[in-house]
Amino acid sequence: MKGTMMPARRSGTLLMGLATIATLAMTSPTLATEIRIGGTGAALAGMRIIGREFVKQNPDVEVTVLPSLGSSGGIKAVVAGAIDLAVSSRLPKPNDAEKGASARFYATTPLALVTSPTTQAQGLSTGELATIFSGEMTTWEDGSQIRLILRPKAETATGYLRLLSEEMNAAVDLAHAREGMFVATNDQENADALEQMPGSLGVITLGQIATEDRNLKVLSLDGVRPEPGAGPSQNILHTQSFFVISTKDTPPIAEEFVSFLLSSKGQEILKVRSHALVQ
Repeated sequence: MKGTMMPARRSGTLLMGLATIATLAMTSPTLATEIRIGGTGAALAGMRIIGREFVKQNPDVEVTVLPSLGSSGGIKAVVAGAIDLAVSSRLPKPNDAEKGASARFYATTPLALVTSPTTQAQGLSTGELATIFSGEMTTWEDGSQIRLILRPKAETATGYLRLLSEEMNAAVDLAHAREGMFVATNDQENADALEQMPGSLGVITLGQIATEDRNLKVLSLDGVRPEPGAGPSQNILHTQSFFVISTKDTPPIAEEFVSFLLSSKGQEILKVRSHALVQ
């Protein structure tokens, strides 16, 4: 019937359009499969390093490492399905585990007392550190000002400072009670402040210093200076453990990433690049 016939020009144009779409479909590159990783800031640069090596073996995969969410934020995000994997400086809490979060240990790195590179001091005693936190000692030996960089009260690093002595436990409370104190809310802000503020004093992991190429001076504490790859018995302050967190809904490609992270090659990359003591 005449009413159902298509004009020849329109028909030809439609066929050409369909042919073009078909050609583009055959020649356009396949979109990469994305693995989204988030969590504690101290571990993120290490994940970027591992991610680049993983992509070399899996060019159709894109590894996206998000800005710092913190350990708690990362665990919550992976449980909610907002990210594929989380990196954490602690194990999931019981309520997180009940929601399906499971942890695998992959590395440790020493926590270090550090200052800006221009500071003349080489080390402190625990007693001196307590007087700095309490506000009694405010200058370095050369008379320059000590600028204390705090972490939030609930932060893991703050807890380990408290464990150094009863005096340090009390001094930490005094430091947080003083007005005008700088409190770094995440690991990257902490590293920036320590690096850029003359006379700074705070704590950071050697792994973060190495993977982010931070220009910081590591101080000894009670005569002991933490060394790359040092275990818990070789560091007065603390040795930080890192865990990769997943759930039963973690995509297979993300599980492949974890397998690579835990493999001998992945562990060697971390050992060389982040000064981590691996499995």
